[in-house]
Amino acid sequence: GDTGQSNLQYDIAVTDLAPVGQRFDEPLTGAAHIVRQATGPGSQLAFKGTIDANRFAYSTTVDALSAKATYSATLPNMDPAQATFQADATATFVTIAGTNLPRVSAKTSYANHELTFDTTLEEDTRSLAAGGRVLIHPDHNDIHLQALNLKVGQTVGTLAPGSEATAGYTPTSLTVDNFVLERRPERPTAEGTAAIGEASGAVADGRNQQALGKAHG
Repeated sequence: GDTGQSNLQYDIAVTDLAPVGQRFDEPLTGAAHIVRQATGPGSQLAFKGTIDANRFAYSTTVDALSAKATYSATLPNMDPAQATFQADATATFVTIAGTNLPRVSAKTSYANHELTFDTTLEEDTRSLAAGGRVLIHPDHNDIHLQALNLKVGQTVGTLAPGSEATAGYTPTSLTVDNFVLERRPERPTAEGTAAIGEASGAVADGRNQQALGKAHG
């Protein structure tokens, strides 16, 4: 109801995430332990809890030996558009798209279609820290990156002051505009469109065919 206070607590241990993933058509594997509390009236529902995962994997894109997250969220009037959340997560022995990382940590928050993040990725000989804000449009696939800080060893790079990098994506392409990184004495930039997904293989096949044609010619 809209009035009164609720306090629902539960503790769930899932030894195999694969059936859960199948239920939601997501390629999940591993085990998870979830402790959660829901409080408040329906007009101001609040959640908080922890999630521990072991040998977690999402398809072949991400896997981690162990991962843990604490989170809190609010869902006013049961309306996802008004939802807010904060999360603090760490993971060890992580593989992301074939890159091995002994430790990954991230702090994220979301409100009013804006996601803020502060992440650290550690390798054996270097670490990378990134922080910024991403504006997410519900009606189209554009991301506006307004702040970014990268640190690799003693080298620090930031987005050019006052600039805003944008990225537009579809299932077959990624378009980047106005990405300028201030990293003295260099100033790397990125702009243009790249094929992704199945389209990237088609582009590569086309280039191979062109190369063969030139070779035969």
